[in-house]
Amino acid sequence: MPDCFAQLAAAALIQQVDWEADLMVDLHGGESVVYGEQALVLHRPLRRGERLLVEAEITAVEERGRERRFDAVTFGFTASGRAGAALSGSITLLCLPAG
Repeated sequence: MPDCFAQLAAAALIQQVDWEADLMVDLHGGESVVYGEQALVLHRPLRRGERLLVEAEITAVEERGRERRFDAVTFGFTASGRAGAALSGSITLLCLPAG
């Protein structure tokens, strides 16, 4: 499994979420979203050229930090192909305020 798979899945998630409408993150006003944590479970080997469908949902939104507060958005996901589930896990993205 490529080491970058979770990061690629996170990049795809970032592009699919309407951050302003769904999570009230103002990306044009200086707020930013950065990669936080990941947890992966490999269910079977991935094969070169295999197409996977990644299904995801927001599983948690929580406020973190002490002096500088920020939100952590966690997505649970499953990647499946013709041979069934290939991997599943979670990715947490941090929504940082401007400044």
